[in-house]
Amino acid sequence: MAKQAPAERIEKFRRDLKRLKEKYSNDEIAQKLRVGPTNLSSNGSGNKTPGEDFLNRFYEVFGEEIKQFGYFSERSEDDEQHPKSKVDETQFAYSRKGARELIDVLKSNNDFLRTDFHNIVKSNQDLAESNKTMSQTNLILVEILSKKES
Repeated sequence: MAKQAPAERIEKFRRDLKRLKEKYSNDEIAQKLRVGPTNLSSNGSGNKTPGEDFLNRFYEVFGEEIKQFGYFSERSEDDEQHPKSKVDETQFAYSRKGARELIDVLKSNNDFLRTDFHNIVKSNQDLAESNKTMSQTNLILVEILSKKES
């Protein structure tokens, strides 16, 4: 029988899983953990209680990534001394939503710029061709005028 994990660690796992699901689907997380998506959902929702082995595997796979999210999911005595080091759920969700919206805007602008860049290049090529034609015409005119003056 699997060793039962402490309640605090299970709570931390559920918070971390919730945040991780803002980046990955349940199926993607389950695949990386090599567990079934239903099993992951049950452990995350509280329908099942994850064991110590399951949590160890979760943090082995996603621990570094969770640290890079820029929040602290474990409470410590230090949190009370430095309350600003703890990002609350609302701030985190808002920042993640804002990041997704920003990425969407950047993708849209990128597509727009690529299209416009193509149009600008084409316009510049047409302009260069037109200038070349005008220069050749001017040379012919200068030649004609210098023959008339001679």
